[in-house]
Amino acid sequence: MSPRSPMHIVSNPEHLTNLRAPKPTSGNSGHGSTLERLCLVLFQQSGAKRITWMCYCSRDTDIWLHAELIQAWNNSVHQLPPSFSAVYLDVTPAPEWMSSKPWDINNPFIYDKRAESTFLSAHIGDISYLIKAINRHYNGTVAVHRMGKLSTRNQFCSHRMTRNSAKAGIGIDFRG
Repeated sequence: MSPRSPMHIVSNPEHLTNLRAPKPTSGNSGHGSTLERLCLVLFQQSGAKRITWMCYCSRDTDIWLHAELIQAWNNSVHQLPPSFSAVYLDVTPAPEWMSSKPWDINNPFIYDKRAESTFLSAHIGDISYLIKAINRHYNGTVAVHRMGKLSTRNQFCSHRMTRNSAKAGIGIDFRG
């Protein structure tokens, strides 16, 4: 797989139902670039208030966490086409409307301790389970990578996800 091969980006688990296997991108000759990489943007469906919520200790934790969103991704794994060479999980803790904003608006939100540490820490287990489900779906033949925009303070979460995957025998890296 070429590092310059195009990447198909999916920001909603419901969109996986319409996803087709990769095909050459220039004509039908088969000589063009092949769509070999798939990126699942995990938290674009989240709201900014949910991402920056601080107290995960109350009874109402479930309304602020996104276990249901990660579960929706898990439920859609069986719909992943078989022909991809790599699956990337974008773990950037930011809602969709923020992806089109300039860095001076986007960065303070992403580097906010609530978004990058508290929110992602609460999802380490969910994301690790998703990694295992993708690995199982492809029988370990497709590389799974994490990517996204994170601050250096968030290395703890990144290391825990890597360690959880390693315990399951899955090698995964972060490509930020």
